[in-house]
Formats: sequence, structure tokens, C-alpha cells
Amino acid sequence: MKTINIVNIKESWIMDKIADEICRIESKDFKITKSEIADNDADINYWVNWKTFRPSFPKTKFDMIFFTHLDNLNWEKEILDKSDLIVCMSKHGKEVLLNKNVAEDKIRICKYFGVSVGEKRKIILGISGRFYSTKRKGKEIILKLSQDIDKNLFSFYFKNRELFDTARILGKKGFKSLVVEEDVFYNKIDYYLSTSSAEGGNMDLLNVLYHGIPIISRDIGFFKQYKTLEDYIYSSYDELLDILNSIGKVKKDKFDSMKNQTYLNFRDFHKKLFKEVLCLGRQ
Repeated sequence: MKTINIVNIKESWIMDKIADEICRIESKDFKITKSEIADNDADINYWVNWKTFRPSFPKTKFDMIFFTHLDNLNWEKEILDKSDLIVCMSKHGKEVLLNKNVAEDKIRICKYFGVSVGEKRKIILGISGRFYSTKRKGKEIILKLSQDIDKNLFSFYFKNRELFDTARILGKKGFKSLVVEEDVFYNKIDYYLSTSSAEGGNMDLLNVLYHGIPIISRDIGFFKQYKTLEDYIYSSYDELLDILNSIGKVKKDKFDSMKNQTYLNFRDFHKKLFKEVLCLGRQ
């Protein structure tokens, strides 16, 4: 059976994780071993990371390297030239290698990596104050928004415990919706949302301004005086919805750009690459 040896010197950084993930690959066509030095009997030695393949080291049957970046050391180009195949981490990495006159057919881009975090960070809309029978605070706007914006992109934090019932209604509609303490509110929200149609202040807006939090509001009260270029002004529900959808699209685009970033895809990429190399590489 063909053998791929992962050359990895434990350095307590991401290269160790990458080497471990490669070693998790299962195949009937080859076996994977791991060591701190090259295995001269292996069909492939894969140096993770690439700089452990020193210029003074003799070549093996087939030397692959996992390329990260250049430090402008005078011996780096010698490693790039001596290697048989280079796996880089991005399109930019390929550009760096091409600028070093590395042959393009010697370069592969690994498009997939895993992440080390769990729950995605939604956009947190902060709402404070209390609602009145005059409806000037816009409770019905918040309830309507819960029908029109994406619960996978937005969540709500309420500062006033008198808004617990509203938070509960939004929670039943699938939104993460919490009543939080003041320090959490000002430290965690991404945007302060005012749905008021008339204001003398409001006083909470001063705290929001003090914390430098972006604001979405009608052009009323303190906001009219203190708004900045990063704030959003609306005059109708449709304008407010357009603002939130625009903000949400940016977040969604980021989420979508990461949807294939898993270590499963990372391992699948390497499994296919190993099969390619074992078919075409030196025997």
C-alpha cells in the first residue's frame, strides 16, 4: 500500500491542527503516517509546515509542502524549487508563489479550512425605553419587523424589563430575543434601533452615543442633533426595512462565503490530491 508521511514538528499553532486533520483521512488506497522527520520509504512526504523542509535536507521520492507565507529569508526560494508540489492557502498565496517564479502546474490551492468557533454571530438590534398607549414608541413596528427580517441574521436585545412581553413574542417567532442588563446591552448590541415617531430625547440615546454604537432612527430628538455618518435615518417602515435588509445582506454574504469552510472539505481536498499525486508521482 502507498504511504503518505506527514512531517510535522509540534509547534503549538495551527500547523499542528492541520497536520492532525490530514492524519484523520481514511482511504483504502493509501495509509498516512506522521513523524518529525522525513520517511525515505514513504511515497510522499508532506511537510507541514513548509519551512521544516530545509535546504540541507535530502530529497525523498516526492516532497509536498504546505505553504503559508514568505519571510524574505534567502533560503526560502531553494525550498520552493526543491519541492515537487506546493499546497497554498489562498489565491493570494498562489500569486506570491508565481511572483517567485514557481511553475504554476506545481501549485495547488486548498480552498477549504475549518473554523474554531461555534454559533454564528448574528446582528444584534438593541431596543430600550417602554411602550405607551399613544403608540409613539413603535411597538407595532418591532412586531412587524419580526415578520419581514431574517431570524437567521438578526437578534434582539431589550434593556428595559418592561419589554419582556415583546421579547417573548419575538422569541416565539424564532428570534433570539433577550432582556439583558444595562452593561450587556451597551457592550453587545451592534445597532441601536429607535422605532419612535416622536421624541424629546430619548435619554437612552445619549448613552448609546457615549458608547459609540451605530443608530437607526427617524430624524428626531437627540438623534437629529448628534447623528453621524455611520448612523441610518429612515422616515417610513419601508425605508427601515430596506436599511435592515441591506445590513443583513452584508452579513449573509459573509456567512455564505464560509458555508464550505469545514475540515471535512479540507480532508476531502487532500484525499483527492493524494490520489492524483500517487497516480502521477514518482514510484
